[in-house]
Amino acid sequence: EEVALYEQHLPTLPPQIPDPVQRLYVVRVDSVEPVQNAGAGFRLMTSCVTDDMMVSLFHVTTDRYYVNNNAEDVLQLAQVLRHVWNMLPLKKRLAWENAARELLMKAAKASAQVASVDSTTGGNAPVDSTTGISAPADSATGGSAVEDGATTDVAADSTSVDSASAENGSAEIDKENKEDKGTEETVKPLRDEAMPIRDFPFGVTPPSPPKATDTSCQLQPAHAPPPVDHARKTRAIESSCCSIRDKWTSFGDVQSHIIAAHYTAIFYGCHFCGALYPTVEALLAHSECTRWTNMLLSQMVQDGGKQMRKVEMRAAYLFIVCSDCGLWLPIRVNYPADRLPKAWCFFATVMENHSCKKLVPMIIYMAQLMDVPSRDARVLIQFLPSFLKNIPYSCEECSIDSFATPDEMDLHFQKVHHIRYKCTKCGECSGTELYHKAHLSTHLSDSLLLADYLRTTCTFQPPPHCSAAPPVVGFQRRSAACGGSTTSHTPALLEHDLLDHCEELLELKIWNSMENAKLAGESSEEETDDDEDIDTAKHRSDAAYENYDYTSLWGTIEDKEAKTHVNNYFHKVNGTSEPEEAVLDWRTRVNNPSETVKLLERESTVDLSALAISHAGDKFADMLVSKFLKRISLPISACMELLSGNLFLKRSICLCGLDISLQDLASRYPDTRSAVARDTDNALWLRYGVLQPKTQFDMQLKLARKGIRVASLDNKITSASPSTPRNIQPRTTGQVRRTAFPTLENMSPKPAMEAKEEQSPLPIHSTQGLNQHYIKPFVLVNNMLRCKFCAHQTSTPQAMRDHLQANHVLVCRACGNGFAHREALTRHGKMGRCSLSFKDSSVKHISADCGVCKKRMSLANAYLHLFREHLSSVVYGTVSGQVYPEHQNLHVDQSLGENMASKESVAYSPTVDLKPIERNTRDVVVYRRPNTVVCCCYLCGMEMASLEQLNRHLNRHAERWTRCPFCLDYVPIANHEVMKAHLMQKHMEKRDGCLSCKYCQRSLVRGAYAHLLYMCTLTRKCALCRGEQGVKNAAEMTVHWTNRHLDIMRRYVEVSALLDHLTVAGGVHAFIHWT
Repeated sequence: EEVALYEQHLPTLPPQIPDPVQRLYVVRVDSVEPVQNAGAGFRLMTSCVTDDMMVSLFHVTTDRYYVNNNAEDVLQLAQVLRHVWNMLPLKKRLAWENAARELLMKAAKASAQVASVDSTTGGNAPVDSTTGISAPADSATGGSAVEDGATTDVAADSTSVDSASAENGSAEIDKENKEDKGTEETVKPLRDEAMPIRDFPFGVTPPSPPKATDTSCQLQPAHAPPPVDHARKTRAIESSCCSIRDKWTSFGDVQSHIIAAHYTAIFYGCHFCGALYPTVEALLAHSECTRWTNMLLSQMVQDGGKQMRKVEMRAAYLFIVCSDCGLWLPIRVNYPADRLPKAWCFFATVMENHSCKKLVPMIIYMAQLMDVPSRDARVLIQFLPSFLKNIPYSCEECSIDSFATPDEMDLHFQKVHHIRYKCTKCGECSGTELYHKAHLSTHLSDSLLLADYLRTTCTFQPPPHCSAAPPVVGFQRRSAACGGSTTSHTPALLEHDLLDHCEELLELKIWNSMENAKLAGESSEEETDDDEDIDTAKHRSDAAYENYDYTSLWGTIEDKEAKTHVNNYFHKVNGTSEPEEAVLDWRTRVNNPSETVKLLERESTVDLSALAISHAGDKFADMLVSKFLKRISLPISACMELLSGNLFLKRSICLCGLDISLQDLASRYPDTRSAVARDTDNALWLRYGVLQPKTQFDMQLKLARKGIRVASLDNKITSASPSTPRNIQPRTTGQVRRTAFPTLENMSPKPAMEAKEEQSPLPIHSTQGLNQHYIKPFVLVNNMLRCKFCAHQTSTPQAMRDHLQANHVLVCRACGNGFAHREALTRHGKMGRCSLSFKDSSVKHISADCGVCKKRMSLANAYLHLFREHLSSVVYGTVSGQVYPEHQNLHVDQSLGENMASKESVAYSPTVDLKPIERNTRDVVVYRRPNTVVCCCYLCGMEMASLEQLNRHLNRHAERWTRCPFCLDYVPIANHEVMKAHLMQKHMEKRDGCLSCKYCQRSLVRGAYAHLLYMCTLTRKCALCRGEQGVKNAAEMTVHWTNRHLDIMRRYVEVSALLDHLTVAGGVHAFIHWT
């Protein structure tokens, strides 16, 4: 459907070159460099596009896709044309390519005829002045024309066909010229003209299998795989994990490269239970497995304890793990012959589709192979997660130095300080960030936890050729596990002794050469005198270092004396005397030699037995470790479940920056574009941004503005209801696309009568011949309600209802219809769709019936009533942006300007006293100011004529307190009078004859009690929650009020805004009273 819409505004075949007057605007696209390097078919189609076509294509494309507005207009047009070209079917693009080549062949024949007449013909390439498609010129040496490989990409087989066609055409032209001019005149034969460049090598068909010419019997194995399948399963792959890009043809190559060139995570495991430990000492202390303990006793202690033997790690397992997604791949070299091709094919496919930049090797050493079958063997890795930090050991506010247990710590902050971190998936609350993150980790898979461990806290050992480098922690951070620098101390040039003066680690290189010379001299002591001369010639300790200052290597005299004192001291302590047993060798330097000598000259000794050494551990830390320790079970011979079931499915899986997504190879469309087409697409898309599709709602709104009919996307048929009015057309085939949305009956209860009325089909209004779709204004995403117009998210339907009512209901003052945003309202007036029924009247004088329950009220209250009572019935038109269902029977009522009473309004007077059960929970109450004001409500400010009326009014308020919500100590509150007296005495101050808030120091003329209970954000406690909810700052208080008590806050704000008006003007006033 989208392609058909494009083809309506594209030129047709055969091509007709328009008049230059019709291409005054779009002609600039022809000079864009990516377009000039594009294929002939695309350039021919571009040359046939007029200004009117370009404007239509631009609007149709921008209605569906976003175009980079920062680029120049000519580049935007080129990008749109390239997008339209790529959207065309292959058959259509092939037709344009063939048309361009036919035009070039005609131009070649015409130029050949002209060349036969003109005796001064040159080797210039013919140019088609109508299309602007030119062939590259022949070389100056005059042979056949050669295509430029830097700018053209033509398939070999199609080029040969085109060249043959051109050769036949030129031969016929030469024959005609010879017949006309006679045989005495020799005409230079026309060389083959190079064809124009293509966007893709079309005309290429898969080669058919060759027919067997030898009919003799060929012996084949009974169950041998096909040759193609065998080649695929034994193919070589190129590594991309590091700068050394080796060719891997077997698992042996993979193993050699991984171990020799990469930092490795090494673990030691028990071959009985599979538990892994980072060190051998931790494995030897593994006492949970009785079989392992018995094995240690039997192997280490022999001959009655007289002989001790170390445990040897005889088995090793190698794995490749992704530190981003947790991909787990075993690397084995001893696969059975029947399983090896399949295993290698799987490994090669993963390496070709998965990014190798974040793959890390892992080696597990064991004393023996695991005594369970390899398919069932699993190892258990234990680690502490990275979120185990920032632990609140104490509470300064409550004067608690330390907590006894971690659970007590979490409950304290959750119950006392009312700090709650809520999980958005299951709703569980935590009092500390540590417990909250620990709970969130339970929703993650084992593969992601493993990836987090490798990326943050795992220790990696250096490769063998960097043995002097320290271990590092974490795959990305590369911080040293034992302090110091992570730079390798091994010289860069390992293949020879000569070095450059700019080489790094020059001093270390010299030390190594001198040490090698020393070792060589020691090894040659046992040789003869003849061999000694030969060795002297071979080993030169100063090779390539003749110009180096050796005095900088030996240090000062103080350094030598300090080194001698240190060695003598440790010789005396250890009872040694040989130079080889010295602690400091000839390469070691001493920091602060003078201080070291003074320290060694002191003869004071330390009595180690007198020191009180405490070996008691931190119990709180032990409890944290035991509570948050993660255990992951991993297979020995199988890959991780994350990838094994998804590799060959027909769906895309995006993992850790994949080069190409994992999907079914059969469903992957081959890229038949040539290098020219790819370069053109990259030049237009990568430089100026890819055309991103817009949402369905925005697309149809823009198309409707231009009067373009949008085809339907759904084929549902809904029959018309008999009760549908004549002027309302029922839903037809493909007219309405319903959006899946959860029912709100459980979240927002409503009367049974309204539920029965809502079963009738929704009235659908046609919008000037456009297929209008109707969508819900919000959608449920990850347990959050998201607005479809602005992406605002709320956690409750009530909050979403208030958001829609405040931001996406704009009422037309001329007809009373509501719209989602300002653009829809403006378009409604400009396109002549407004009925202008009430253009001379004010909105406050219009009354209407609710489109759902048919209740009569003012138009302003009607929209409020619609969203408050019938939120599940509210939909928006995708074309018009209008709110549905519409209000009915709108007419002007002048009496609404003075008295806004309606059918559901209840006149509030001393004689009218309905219980809350007899009325709706949200009524529009008409307030008549009494002639004689005796008292007023301290909560909402309503003035009363008697105390009895005030008492009845206070009973309708939902706010009741049994204790003061602000005092730390328990202060009982019996009734409203006691509450007023307590607030006046404890939480207010008198300054300059008027009351002021004790917390914010604000002077209060009226509504002092309401300010404390509903508006002051410095109390740090919510009065509506009876003081149970504490907050940290004013912003958190505002968010809490908005999410939990929005109805009450709206009531107070509206009444306080009317107080000044009520004291000046009399009459009847209406406001919403929430009970």
